[in-house]
Amino acid sequence: MQAQAPYIKNDLGTADGLGGYGYLEKDATTFVRMHRNTYGNINQLRARWFVTDNNPGNGNGIEYIYNTNDGPEGTWNCDNGTNHKRTTDYSASHFGSEWQAGAQAYVSVYAQYGCPVNSSSHSSGTGFNERQFRIVDVAQTGAVSTGVTDGNGSCLTNNVVGSFTIDVGTASGISLRRFFVQNSGTATEGTNIPNDGIKLFYETSTGSESFDGTESSSNLYGDWGGDSQTNNIYGFDNANINLSGLVRFYLVVCDMTSTVIPTASRPTAFNFSIINDGISMSPNLDGQNTLRINQTSLGGAAPFPVVLASFTGRSENKASILEWQTSTEIGNSHFEVQRSFNLNTFENIGRVEGYGTTTTDKTYVFTDAQPRIGANYYRLKQVDFDGKFSYSRIISVIVRTNGEVALFPNPTAEKLRVEGLESGSLLSV
Repeated sequence: MQAQAPYIKNDLGTADGLGGYGYLEKDATTFVRMHRNTYGNINQLRARWFVTDNNPGNGNGIEYIYNTNDGPEGTWNCDNGTNHKRTTDYSASHFGSEWQAGAQAYVSVYAQYGCPVNSSSHSSGTGFNERQFRIVDVAQTGAVSTGVTDGNGSCLTNNVVGSFTIDVGTASGISLRRFFVQNSGTATEGTNIPNDGIKLFYETSTGSESFDGTESSSNLYGDWGGDSQTNNIYGFDNANINLSGLVRFYLVVCDMTSTVIPTASRPTAFNFSIINDGISMSPNLDGQNTLRINQTSLGGAAPFPVVLASFTGRSENKASILEWQTSTEIGNSHFEVQRSFNLNTFENIGRVEGYGTTTTDKTYVFTDAQPRIGANYYRLKQVDFDGKFSYSRIISVIVRTNGEVALFPNPTAEKLRVEGLESGSLLSV
């Protein structure tokens, strides 16, 4: 049964406002939606905010009042109209230095009774239905790698696609429970990314940390809402990641099951954002644990700078002919052609200029005129204009001799070097 007193409406969705939240992001925007229930003689409700910086020794705190009559929905006009109205959006500027990560915000309802509106008998009720909130700061850091190429689950190959921090200030005992993101890029759930192909790594932020795979981590799963194929949403429920001070998070694609082909309308493979109401924290505050947040982007888009459609090689007249084709290029400066004889050490043997940015197929040819007889191994190092790079797969080219053999030095007294023999050949001297 609902109480007769006015209260802060606490459901999410169509009612909106801050009532359905327990945590407020430091830079978010929201308002108070208040419900008058069955009282018909209420002509105005007020939202009284009181914010303290979570340091009781300072004795700091500041109050600010928001009126429903000042909100976009206008006045109640006493007993006419809807039973709930909203105030204007709050502004952090009203609370000065108290509005900081870790601070506590208290919001209560003040009512003004008396009808008709012009009656001199108006009376203002005292505050009731007070709610508590915690302020946290979520900030993107922009650390995004391009050329996500890893397909073996190791999480360590150019595949950090988003990075952000969560700051709870001096508050203690807070943990991250629920976290969900959605990818608007070309890489699709189920087809390109397996159900457990994404992880969230995290560590205490010192200001100079970087991702190396040794951080703590939690899997993000793609079966949110029972849909593991089409909604491109990944996350976890009921985790317990301790939030102490400032914590940095890395969103990492650890595995891919097929090639991603960008399109003109969606040129990026990964572009992750936190879904609406996608973060929940612990403990519950007045029964609520969802974080109200505005900024949801996790650092920008992570494109495949070059989509390599094919890379092949063949032997021709004792030379290695390399050919490759791209279907899309984004900011492609050039390719470095690298060769190895042992699969361990590669050397640059040439450079081929790229086409910059294009969505049409482009074909490249490079000739290695001085390969060794036998197996030669090649890879491409694709380099962006901003210096970022990624490697292609390795291919091999077997160079044969057509029966010609070279022996030197001639004359010789101790050692004789032979070149041109294919594996399994027999030589008589």
